[in-house]
Amino acid sequence: MTSHDPSRKQDVLGLVDFAAEVLYAGDTLVGASKVIGGFDPGEKAFAADAPGGFGELCRHLHGQWTAALDARAEEAKEQGDRLVGIGGKLGKVAADYADTDITIATDIARAGSGTESTLLDTARPPARSLTVRPSR
Repeated sequence: MTSHDPSRKQDVLGLVDFAAEVLYAGDTLVGASKVIGGFDPGEKAFAADAPGGFGELCRHLHGQWTAALDARAEEAKEQGDRLVGIGGKLGKVAADYADTDITIATDIARAGSGTESTLLDTARPPARSLTVRPSR
C-alpha cells in the first residue's frame, strides 16, 4: 500500500477524527467542572437559616449538597484531563502513522526507480504531535 491508497488515508483521517472527538470530550468535561459549582442555590434555598433542629438539619443537607457538587466537579476535571491527555497521544500516533506511511512510500518509490534505498538510509520526518480541537 502506498500513501495514495484511499483506505490508508481513511485510517489516518479516522484516527485524527477520533483524537479530535476525545479532545473535545475532555475539553467539555474540564469546562463542566468549572460550572458545576453554579448548581448550588445557597444555604437559604435549603432553609439553613431556620431556627433549632430543623435549621441544623438544613445546614447539614446544604453541606452534603456542596460536598457532592465539589466531588463531581473534581471528578469531571480529572476525567477531562485524562481524556485531553489521551487525545493528545492519539494525535501523536496519527502523526507518526502518517509519517511512517510517507517514509515507506518514499522508500518504495526510490526502490522502483532503481535508486538504492533502504528504510535505514531514508530520512524520516521528525516526530511531531497532531493536536486537533474541533470548533463546536
